[in-house]
Amino acid sequence: MVVKIILIVTLILCGKCDGFPLRFANYYESHMVLQMAPKRANIWGLGTVHHRVDVFIDGKNVSSATVDTHSQWRLLLPAMPKGGPHDIMITSGTENATIHDVLFGDVWICSGQSNMGFTVARLENMSTTISEAQATNGLRIFHVKNIASNKTQREPQIDGSWQHPGNDNVTKTFSAVCLLYALELAPHLNRPIGLVESAWGGTPIQVWSSPDAIDACKHHGATRATPHANSVLWNSMIAPITPMTVTGFIWYQGEANAGHAAAYQCQFTAMINDWRAKFRASSHQNATAKLPFGFVQLAPNANKTIHSGWPDLRWSQTAGYGYVPNPSLSDVFMSVAMDLPDFNSPYGS
Repeated sequence: MVVKIILIVTLILCGKCDGFPLRFANYYESHMVLQMAPKRANIWGLGTVHHRVDVFIDGKNVSSATVDTHSQWRLLLPAMPKGGPHDIMITSGTENATIHDVLFGDVWICSGQSNMGFTVARLENMSTTISEAQATNGLRIFHVKNIASNKTQREPQIDGSWQHPGNDNVTKTFSAVCLLYALELAPHLNRPIGLVESAWGGTPIQVWSSPDAIDACKHHGATRATPHANSVLWNSMIAPITPMTVTGFIWYQGEANAGHAAAYQCQFTAMINDWRAKFRASSHQNATAKLPFGFVQLAPNANKTIHSGWPDLRWSQTAGYGYVPNPSLSDVFMSVAMDLPDFNSPYGS
């Protein structure tokens, strides 16, 4: 009798200790872009363990999943043509949640250090760029918050929410390179484009690399990331978004590794291969094996003859070939910046 009473009290106090209230993962929000056909967009969230979750697009039941023992559910949506808007609703028992104004198109991850983080507000033609972005139908932006973690996080911290670019602080503080890239693509593709910025100034490649990528280069003269610890931004700003089905990546980074340029050749190749593998594995193998990966060549920073490691870093960015794609870096493309110096502007301007 005492045992039964204890059990009943425990169950009452526990409440929903076997899971969470039904919801989408925090970056699946209204106004977002999900990956279009031929890929199938992966979505996930939290709920009560062993409960069934059904998903509806515009009222039509399109898929279902069961919440696992980690209180997590995942499923692939049907391959959806470009466009929208759509309402996506999830239900489980009496619970439900809905995200509105969802578009299907291409999703790009924009990452790196300060040059990727360089904001729209600092562009000479800021007003023109914002006006063009506002006029681009189907363009949406999203910003992962700058948080470091020694442990892999299930969800990222986020700055704001998915939104269409506007004349506001969210757009003005968004990555200029990322936004300009989309504005260049948009007229040629005629489809929605979702941009996910995950960048942090002054950071070396080691903090963006998973432990697997770090281990792949441990015999190539790679040094530990300083003052940051290895993998701390992978843990909090990349790993949590790997379940998102994406089109590809663009990357602007390298300054923080110029002092160890030789090691960067292995580090960059390992990170690219690892990101591709991790995004593919986390999206039910739905991502292509070699997601497109673009990077900006390290631009000149001083009109001097001194050897600063930057020329060697540029060479390492191409895995020692001087061009991409190549046998070590397939499906990789480069924006050449060697001929675009700006020696007179103060740093950060």
